[in-house]
Amino acid sequence: PYKGEESCEENLKIFLECLETASQVCDKNAFSAIKVTGLGKPNALLEGSQFLHQISELFLEHSETFDGTLPSYINTKYLPKDVLGPKALHAELRMTLSHFKNMLIGFGANLPDDEIADLFISMSPDEMGHIKFHKFRESCMPGPPEKPLYTLLTNSKQPDGKLSLSPISPDHISALNRVENRFGSALQSRS
Repeated sequence: PYKGEESCEENLKIFLECLETASQVCDKNAFSAIKVTGLGKPNALLEGSQFLHQISELFLEHSETFDGTLPSYINTKYLPKDVLGPKALHAELRMTLSHFKNMLIGFGANLPDDEIADLFISMSPDEMGHIKFHKFRESCMPGPPEKPLYTLLTNSKQPDGKLSLSPISPDHISALNRVENRFGSALQSRS
């Protein structure tokens, strides 16, 4: 159970000691695992994980494969999973400006085309004008600094009045940033 931030800092120290010991005792091909919930508030980790899942589903719905055809499962998403077969990998998918614009229209965003293009360009499309998943995900995260796409997607409402993407609470954003900093400390110690 979560016992507070002091406990997470103590867990980080323990993890770092374990990593140091493992590096001295094990061969160079060994690996260590870190229990993420020991480094942060479990509710924040859950909320962050759910948000990442929403972003992933959004990208899958508004992207295409390398050959330009829509993945077959998009039109059959209501079939049982055992009928669908393997999904296209995120690494194989790309979002075009047209996909991005259609996504924003679906969110009810009433932006001029030049603002949509500017948002798209801010995600650094590749030389073919496509956005890869990691760039899309990065642009959808809350920050800091505040990202316009996060604000737009979490403040848009569907026709039924529900938010299109559930925003992460400010308290949980801070908690997730602390977890990220702790992971950074652990990685730096091993570099």
